[in-house]
Amino acid sequence: MIHGSNFCPLECPVYYEPIIHTIGFVSTLCNLLGIYLTLAKSKKTTNYRFCQLYVQVTSLLTEFDLSIINPAYFFFPMIGGMNCGFMREYQVKYGVTSHVCITFFAFIFCMQVPALLTCFMYRHQAAVKCSPDKTWSLSKLQCASVLFVYHMFPLLIAFSLYHSGLSMDEKKMSLAFNYPDCLPSLQDFTFDFYDYKLNPTFVAFGILISVFYVMAGVVGIGLAWRTGQVLNRYRYIMSARTYQLHKSSLITLTAQVTGPVLVLGVPVFAVYVVVASQMAKLHGLAATAPFFICMHSAVTTGCLIINTPIYKTFLIQQYEAVKEKLLCKKTPVSTAATSPVGMMRPIPSVVQTFF
Repeated sequence: MIHGSNFCPLECPVYYEPIIHTIGFVSTLCNLLGIYLTLAKSKKTTNYRFCQLYVQVTSLLTEFDLSIINPAYFFFPMIGGMNCGFMREYQVKYGVTSHVCITFFAFIFCMQVPALLTCFMYRHQAAVKCSPDKTWSLSKLQCASVLFVYHMFPLLIAFSLYHSGLSMDEKKMSLAFNYPDCLPSLQDFTFDFYDYKLNPTFVAFGILISVFYVMAGVVGIGLAWRTGQVLNRYRYIMSARTYQLHKSSLITLTAQVTGPVLVLGVPVFAVYVVVASQMAKLHGLAATAPFFICMHSAVTTGCLIINTPIYKTFLIQQYEAVKEKLLCKKTPVSTAATSPVGMMRPIPSVVQTFF
């Protein structure tokens, strides 16, 4: 640690990499399992599996980038940090700055939102087809317009973040004024940070990402509510099986959103409090936020499996099959050829036995 500073280490803490890599490894396995189930065990009669595949792939890319390739250690309350991963030496070798890495991460992280909205849109349109007049249906132009806008937002967010970078002179000026103890960190090529006072484009980035998530929440809740209304209103003309399929899919999708939001809520709030109040003493609490971000993809997959009967039944069957094989291997099998009792001839007796 740099003397006089408790949030600008010259190297990542010893505990940080093993923890984030372990979480990332487990989450990656969960995501790969989710992708396999989506492709192999989903119903082939609909295209909804491709919407779920979209969600799983974006979650996998986000988690793999943050936890395996470029695990960043953040210097909150400063809006910055450095790379701790095994790709660090290649980053230095090929001149790929952490600014470029975090811009790419922001893009793929935001792409999870349009992926989930695509699923909500599909479920809504599939449900309204069951209504006789289809008055609740959205036109193809409306669907395409909404999805286009939400797919453009990640590009705009990444563009604004990329143009929020600081020159070396601006970095020295900002650190000397705000965090003088962190000046030695500039010697590390992977260290980078942002200062909205020197580059107001970062304010645009903050506004864009805030509007993006608020609008996504409103549209997602609206689509879920409309889908629920359609199912309840026209339940009497649907078969029990069709109604349950639509209802189960909507519950699963809602859980896939709610679970990660609950996981990310506390660390994001902690980061906001530390950055807004400049409370360096709480740096250790805010620095654990990447652990929860890496964990959210596993939560997404877990919610998908738990709320999808086909996936859950398949995994239970596989577990029982493996368990049975292990028990069979552990149980010794006795045969007449190896047992000394089996080789003994019975002794004739004149005594009658009744037991």
